This record gives sequence, structure tokens and C-alpha cells, in this order.
Amino acid sequence: MTFKSAVDLWLLVIVALVVIISLGVSVRLVLQRSPAGYLISIWLIAVGIGLPLWLLYTTQYVVEDEVLKIQSGPFKWTIPITSISQVVETSNPRSSPALSLRRLEITYGESKTIMVSPKDREGFLEAIGQR
Repeated sequence: MTFKSAVDLWLLVIVALVVIISLGVSVRLVLQRSPAGYLISIWLIAVGIGLPLWLLYTTQYVVEDEVLKIQSGPFKWTIPITSISQVVETSNPRSSPALSLRRLEITYGESKTIMVSPKDREGFLEAIGQR
């Protein structure tokens, strides 16, 4: 079962601004026709446009075969559901594969934690056996 991440409006605004600024700077650098400008443009497009959009469109949580698989862009985690010891609501802004501040902090293994923000919180909690 796949659960997409909830996305806060403020995050969408920040991503849009980063994409627009990166695109504007890239175009300006390309118009200068310098080799360094081309390289910086490629880097800006990859990091300033590609990575934020990749994170935005791929952040999801998949519950299958007794594991929770978390993906956010190039980052992936696999957590055995039986290793989950606690799930609590939080709004901790610490970096995590969650695109909303309305989060669930999952404690698993030996005191490891990760925060997620599924749109369907109740369905997600049921899927991992926490309801």
C-alpha cells in the first residue's frame, strides 16, 4: 500500500521560488556564453530545479511484505515493521522525508527515528499496525 506525503503550502512556495530563481540565473549564465557559465547552469538546473522537484514528486511511504519503505528523491529507507516500537505525532522541523510539518515520528530498531507525513495518516497507521 502506497502513501504519498502531505505537502505544506509554504514548502510549495519555497520550491517554486527556488526553481524560478535557479532557472533565471541559469538562463542568464547561458546567455553570457562562457564555459564556466554553462557548467554552473547545468549544476543549478540539477540541484536548484531537479532535486527539489524529485523530492516533491517522489516522497512516499510504501507498506508491503512486513516492511515500510520510505523514498524521498535519491534517499531510501527500509524498516521492518516489527522493529517499530513507537509512533508519535510531532511538528519537529528537523530534516526528514516529510513534506509537511504535521508529522509522525517513528522509533524503530535501537533508538533510531525517522519522521514521515503521510496524507492519509489513519490509513498509514493501520497499515503499519499502530491502530
